[in-house]
Amino acid sequence: AAKYRKTEQVSLTFFGEAAANIGSFHEALNMAGLWKLPAIFVIEIAVYARLMNKKDLEYGIYEEAKK
Repeated sequence: AAKYRKTEQVSLTFFGEAAANIGSFHEALNMAGLWKLPAIFVIEIAVYARLMNKKDLEYGIYEEAKK
């Protein structure tokens, strides 16, 4: 919206390192870069990914929650 309105605002997004394994994270980075969006992505290392089991990391926590 900031780019569309031509304001000098910036979107700031915080996420944990476990989110970096999910496809939508990479899609968001690619879209922000392609569209030259005023966005800052901040990764917080919470060691959450290390505490998750391998199945959850491979399929994403959302798939596991659907069961």
